[in-house]
Amino acid sequence: GGFVEGIDTFDAEFFNISAREAASLDPQQRLLLELAWEALENARIPADSLAGSATGVFTAVAAFDYPQQQLQTLDAGEIDAYFATGASHSVASGRISYFLGLKGPCMTVDTACSGSLVAVHLACQSLRTGECNLALAGGVSVLLLPELFVGFSNAHMMAADGRCKVFDAAADGYVRSEGCGMVVLKRLTDAIAEGDEVLAVIRGSAINHDGRSNGLTAPNGPSQVAVIESALARAGVRPEHVSYVEAHGTGTSLGDPIEVHALGAALGAQRTKERPLLVGSVKSNLGHLEAAAGIASLIKVVLCLRERALPASLHFREPNPRISWERMPLAVVTRLTPWEPIDGARIAGVSSFGFSGTNAHVVVAEAPDAPSADVSTARPYTLLTVSAKNAPALSAAATRLAADLTGRLRGALHEVAHTLGTGRAHFDHRLAVVAPSATQAAADLAAAAAGAESPNVSRGVVDSPVTEVCFLFAGQGSQYPGMGQALFESEPVFRDAIERCDAVLKPLLGRSLESLLYARDKDALRSPRFAQPAIVAVEYALSEVWRHWGVTPAAVLGHSLGEYGAAIVAGVLSLEDGLTLVAERARLVEQRCTEGRMAAVRASADAVRELVETSPAVSIAALNGPESIVVSGPVADVERVVQSLERRGVRVQPLESTRAFHNPLLEPALAELESIASKLEHRAPQVPFISNIDGAFFAAGAGPTARYWAMQARKPVRFYDGLRAAVARGFGAFLEIGPSSTLTGLARESVAADAADDRRWLASLRRGRTDWEQLLGTAAALYVQGAQLDWNAFHGSSTKRKADLPTYAFQRKRYWFTANQSAASSVPRAPAGAIGRTAALPSIWDHATVAARRQAATVPIDLDLPSYEKRWAVLDELTTGYIIRTLRDLDLFGERGAALSVSAIASSTGLLPMYESLLERWLDRLVARGLLRRNGAMFSALEPLQPATLAAVEQRARALFTDAPYVVEYLARCGELLTRVITGKESAL
Repeated sequence: GGFVEGIDTFDAEFFNISAREAASLDPQQRLLLELAWEALENARIPADSLAGSATGVFTAVAAFDYPQQQLQTLDAGEIDAYFATGASHSVASGRISYFLGLKGPCMTVDTACSGSLVAVHLACQSLRTGECNLALAGGVSVLLLPELFVGFSNAHMMAADGRCKVFDAAADGYVRSEGCGMVVLKRLTDAIAEGDEVLAVIRGSAINHDGRSNGLTAPNGPSQVAVIESALARAGVRPEHVSYVEAHGTGTSLGDPIEVHALGAALGAQRTKERPLLVGSVKSNLGHLEAAAGIASLIKVVLCLRERALPASLHFREPNPRISWERMPLAVVTRLTPWEPIDGARIAGVSSFGFSGTNAHVVVAEAPDAPSADVSTARPYTLLTVSAKNAPALSAAATRLAADLTGRLRGALHEVAHTLGTGRAHFDHRLAVVAPSATQAAADLAAAAAGAESPNVSRGVVDSPVTEVCFLFAGQGSQYPGMGQALFESEPVFRDAIERCDAVLKPLLGRSLESLLYARDKDALRSPRFAQPAIVAVEYALSEVWRHWGVTPAAVLGHSLGEYGAAIVAGVLSLEDGLTLVAERARLVEQRCTEGRMAAVRASADAVRELVETSPAVSIAALNGPESIVVSGPVADVERVVQSLERRGVRVQPLESTRAFHNPLLEPALAELESIASKLEHRAPQVPFISNIDGAFFAAGAGPTARYWAMQARKPVRFYDGLRAAVARGFGAFLEIGPSSTLTGLARESVAADAADDRRWLASLRRGRTDWEQLLGTAAALYVQGAQLDWNAFHGSSTKRKADLPTYAFQRKRYWFTANQSAASSVPRAPAGAIGRTAALPSIWDHATVAARRQAATVPIDLDLPSYEKRWAVLDELTTGYIIRTLRDLDLFGERGAALSVSAIASSTGLLPMYESLLERWLDRLVARGLLRRNGAMFSALEPLQPATLAAVEQRARALFTDAPYVVEYLARCGELLTRVITGKESAL
């Protein structure tokens, strides 16, 4: 036979199946699960994107070997709760839909050898009627027992030499084989519209039954002719246009002649010996896969259409003399043969016939030409994303991808990246590689798989995914010639944003933004008049790129000039108004304000203030960290302060600025700045906005005003306070929007708690590193921390080709049932012939009870049954305590003998009428515990009720409910609110 290696292994963890359930699971179900996932990956469809969709699952299963093997081997008491679902053929398809969350039609069919092609037919019908929009169709066969081999051999269906000699004179049967196949089906119009790679087109299909023929299991020629003609009619294909048929072709002396004559009758007209109908059978290559035979045949034809060639049908040496070859223009493919089209088209038929009489035929044609691939400018670096459910699978995936990049992979590197991003599910164990070439990517992947560190590789495990990103906008001094130039040249979103900024700024600046940023005039950006609008334009363009990629700001914090970029992105100012205000601010500062200097000081604010007090013209311009201060003022005064600090051993760094921002030197420009700002429309921020003036979030509905911009230019920048306010909000990551990494550097020094926290501070661009390498490296860092990027937008056009890639690296382990001999021997067996005899009933009962106790002791869902008596007891004690506490809160039953009715209690306490019956049940519980006495409708205390201390009881409850701590927490919360709920002061919801 033909057997699948490792049939006893399975990646149960991947499919969220416990080891115990996996051992009871028919390997056929396991193979179908894995093949369904791989089929979707081969179709470049992220499986997790299908949850809730109208996706159908159609599978064929016939063999029952594994369940039968369990029944033959295990004692009745050893069959666990998972046997039924593990053995059921209906669950084979249902489990796929369950795991993927699919809501379309789902069914398992068993028509024996034709099952999987019948499944394909049913899937096509479902797609045509609109029951589903996507379908998985296939079949599986696993052979574990010898009985059917013996039976088929006795029926002369099996080849003595284990070779399937289809259409040959020596044909004496087939060889049974194992296998599984799955295809992904869509309506052609949908596939083209969604940019899918179409491998082939099913033009039409049909199924029928032999009816009352010459034998239940004997093939029926007229029925085969009828099913072929029906499929052709539905496909709209003339018989002479079919150039190849993948025959059912089992290699039996009875079946082969009947099938060939049926093919001749259905498809032989208008053919010549020079252009015969070519036929073959994959069973000569693989054996007979029974329930999976039809899908194997279909997959073979699809591969032949892709390669435009037909492989040999093996073991054909002498034509079967029972077939009238001379009367039919048919020929068996005996060598690799180019597949020539007929009237410009390659069309094939695929037949599959079941020994129960159900026949299926599918007409398959070449896929239409794919649309032209996207030819947009390729990025000089590529981001490759790899993920898995655990570390070993991640390393295996990286290894396999590295091998493909250096070996068989034909697609360009950006096609590989596109497929990894848009055509794969993204799991929690992640790594990302930024590389300029396939060779470098392969080397980095191999190193990562081996555990080596690399600056181009990011890796992480997503414990709490980054869902909120705070944008940090850089200020004056972050600029440099050529900032963002590579993005301008090769990222359409960035270029479009810069061009929109240029349309606003060019009339104001008298020159184009492109000439400022990317011309050889490197001195222009030293002037605030040009530098400041240019910085904000680059910030806006970067924010547009990030937002296009799906990374949106959860809050914004700007540094000085950067607050204008923040205001634009947060919607406080429109792009036109924001850029106009920046340009006017820069003009006013340059025209109205005298020159000044700024310097960064590595000292505390108190130390700097002490020194600045001796130089009144110098002021603190920014507080960036505990020991990171910026001072500004007149040139000579700042220089004196700098010299004094340096003499004390304090590190000082002069900043590139010709004006003293956040200093009284700016005051000549402020009134006009406010006047200009007052003419612009200011709106409330659309995202939380942190102010530079006080380092705090604006209140809801509030935001910068015209007056604010004047104050902001004069007052010191409290960036450190703003950072701490942002950190306190718990954002997952902080992304610097600007041409450098100045702000993230400040943050790492001042607020990053440790190395792990350091990963949260990310820069879009970095001076000295190429734009794309840095930007993609930051995207990689966000990815491995769990950020949800829009990979379709990230990779651009939907017409971009996708690559053939390795599928998921399943980490298979052995799962197989085992007999518990000691347990089995302890089970009493009913005596032979005892069933139905009254005298045997005690023995049968003993057998049943022992088996039931064993099942209870081995419940496969980790229930600690012996603990449940204790659990109920502690819950009873706890809830009784809450009842007593509530009654005492209402000042009830604090005295011995006081008799009260439920209605009287309700009247005196304000108890809602809807809770009166609940109160009566409470009181009856206390009567049962001997704490109250009931006389008709009246309740009285035997002794004053004393509220117990419940902390110890709650602690015992938590110890018993370690597997479900929420139960205790929920009860405690309910207990706290009981009084307020029953008196209407709190909603029960």
